[in-house]
Amino acid sequence: MKHCRASFAALAVALWLVGSPFAAAQEDVRAQVETLKGQVKKLEEQNRQMLELMKELQKRLEPAGKPAAPTPAAGSGAGSGYPGEPTAAPAVAQPPAGGAAATTPVPGKPPEDKNFLLGVVPTTWTVGNSKLRFYGFFRLDAYYNDSSLNNNLLPFFVRSEDSAAPRAIRADANNDGWSEDVRLTRLGLDLEGGEMDLLGKGKVSGKLEMDFDSGLNQESRAVPRIRHAYLKSTWGDLSVLAGQNWDVISPLWPLVNDHTLMWNAGNLGDRRPQFRVTYEPAVGPGKLSLRSMVGLSGAIDNNDRDASGNLDGVESGRPIFEQRLGYAAPLWVEGQNLDVGVWGHTAWEEVETPIAGETEFFSWSVGMDLTIPIVKDLAWKTEIWQGENLPDVRGGINQGINVRGEEIEAHGGWTELSYKPCSWLLTGAGFTMDDPANSDVDNQGRETNWSYYMSNTFYPGANVSIKLNYIHWVTQWKGLGDGEDNRFELIFQYNW
Repeated sequence: MKHCRASFAALAVALWLVGSPFAAAQEDVRAQVETLKGQVKKLEEQNRQMLELMKELQKRLEPAGKPAAPTPAAGSGAGSGYPGEPTAAPAVAQPPAGGAAATTPVPGKPPEDKNFLLGVVPTTWTVGNSKLRFYGFFRLDAYYNDSSLNNNLLPFFVRSEDSAAPRAIRADANNDGWSEDVRLTRLGLDLEGGEMDLLGKGKVSGKLEMDFDSGLNQESRAVPRIRHAYLKSTWGDLSVLAGQNWDVISPLWPLVNDHTLMWNAGNLGDRRPQFRVTYEPAVGPGKLSLRSMVGLSGAIDNNDRDASGNLDGVESGRPIFEQRLGYAAPLWVEGQNLDVGVWGHTAWEEVETPIAGETEFFSWSVGMDLTIPIVKDLAWKTEIWQGENLPDVRGGINQGINVRGEEIEAHGGWTELSYKPCSWLLTGAGFTMDDPANSDVDNQGRETNWSYYMSNTFYPGANVSIKLNYIHWVTQWKGLGDGEDNRFELIFQYNW
C-alpha cells in the first residue's frame, strides 16, 4: 500500500511537471486567440467602412451610368446643348472612354462625368448649393501637308501654285510642311447652381472652357483662349443664356480639321458673346426646339475696313440676330433621333470711309441641318446654306465685300457618313464646299473651296483616343491656277 501511495505521489508530481509547460502554452494560445479576435474585429470594421464608401461612390456615379433617354446626336440641333468641340459627333453609340463633349469623339466634347479621379481626388466639388465639375483633355496634334495652305495649323484655303499669283497668296508647287502643336489641350469647369427665389425658381448653371489655340501663340508658349464662358437659367422647357457660346446657326461640324472645322470650306458658325433664349417643349414623340440669339457682330471676322478703330459690325449700331427652329424625334434606330432644323441670321456693317460710294452693308444666311441614324451605328448628317457677306459666320471663303462695294453671294454645305463597327473604332467620310458667286468675286479672289475627307478614331482604352484623318483640299482662284493639297492629321488625346 505504501508502495502504491508512493507511486501515485510520484505520478502526480510527474504529471504536474509535464503539464505545467502545456498549461503555459495554452495560456499563450488563448492570448494569441484574443489578439487575433481583436484584429479580426478591426478588419471587419474596416471592411464595413469600405463597403459604405463603395456604396457612396456608386450612388454618386449612378447618374452618369444610367442610360439616357433618346436625344439628338451631340452637336446637332434640338436638345443638343452645343457642347463644344467641336468633338464632330455622329448619331451613333459611342465608347465610354472619350468623354463628354459625353461619349462622343468630337473635338471640343468634355469627358464623361466622373465623380472621383483615382478614387481619391474629386472632380466634382460641392460648395454651398453649387456643384463644380472639372473636365478636360491633354492633346497633341501633328499635320503633314504636301502643298501650302494659308496656314498649316489654322487652314482655310490652299494657296495658288501659279507663278503669276501675288506673293501673299502664292506658293511653290508641292511645297510640303510638317507641324505639331498642343493648342487644343482643354480645361473646363461646369457649374450647377441653386434656384433664384425671386425669379420663378430658375435653375442656374454655367460653364467656363478654355484651350490654348490663340492667334498670339508661339508653339512652345501657347496662350490660353476662352472657348465658352456663360451663365444659364432654366425654367422647365425655357432657358436663357448670357455669355460666350456657339452660334445658333449651323449646329453641326465635320469629324476632321479640329482647329478650324472646315470653316470657309463649307461649314458655318463659330463662338461669340451673346444673349440667347431657348424654348424646347415636348411635341408628339419628340421635342421642338426654338432658339433665338442676339450677339456681337464682327466678333469673328474682326473687320475694320476703314481703320477707324472700331469693328464694322459695332459701327452699325446693331447686333447680329440668329434663329433656329428644329425638331428631334426617335426613328427606327433605338435610342437615336432624327434631328432636323432650319436657321438663318441677319447682321449689318458700317464704314466711315466709303467703298465704291457705299458705307452700309448687309449680311444674311438661310440654311438647314439634318441628322439621320440610318441603322445601328451608321449615321448621316448634312448642312446646306446660302447667303451674302458671310465672313463673320465663316462663309464665302472669307470674302464679304468686293471692290465695287457689293456684298458677295455664296452657297455651300457639307455631308458626312459615320460608322462605328466596333467599340474601339469610329470611322467616317465626307465632302465639303464653299462656292461664292464667280461674278461677285474680285480678280485673283477665291472662287471655290472644296474637299473630301476620311477619318478614323481608335479607342484603345484608359480614356485615350488616337485619330488619323486625311483631307484632299482644292481651292480654285479667279484668273489664277488652283491650289491642291493632301493633308494628313494625327491626334493623340487623353480625356479626364
